Amino acid sequence: RVADDPAAVAVVGDGYSLSYGALWSRSGALAKLLRERGVTAEDVVAVALPRTPELVVAILAVSRAGGIYLPVDVTHPATRLQALFDDAQPSLVVTDSDFTDVRVPTLRLDDPEVAGRLDDGALFDFPLVADLGAYIVYTSGSTGTSKGVQVTHRNVLSLLAATVDEFGLRADDVWTMFHSPAFDFS
Repeated sequence: RVADDPAAVAVVGDGYSLSYGALWSRSGALAKLLRERGVTAEDVVAVALPRTPELVVAILAVSRAGGIYLPVDVTHPATRLQALFDDAQPSLVVTDSDFTDVRVPTLRLDDPEVAGRLDDGALFDFPLVADLGAYIVYTSGSTGTSKGVQVTHRNVLSLLAATVDEFGLRADDVWTMFHSPAFDFS
């Protein structure tokens, strides 16, 4: 979609939008920053941001850096978040200054130095391998303890390939994120 129509709107939220070109550029610049902070293939990187266009930038950036993103719902209680961090052992948390209750190194998108780098056009892309991890989601814990499940890029591609015709998915479809980013289907 980036190559076909970079000016098309990709993400809308909080009173502003990002085009596909801007989303690709910002996520590539953030991927470069993540690599500079030591993120390597299959490192777990937590993404603890509210549902804004920057959440999408961060998720794409972790993948483009070769990491496995761990979506964190910032509205969850601190005890659940700490249990999630204790279990997943992320090497870094991409967040903003509103998320302060964390004992893991952070990269804050609203830090002026970081924010300035997101528009510098420096891109990084790790060559993705289908069987590498894409993300980790945690079960609800309804049977006791919440468990982390790692999903590979191949799993994501298989899901989309199996449902594209059933749902009639097209390039101009809109997906609303009315649910938690920590919910697997998001």
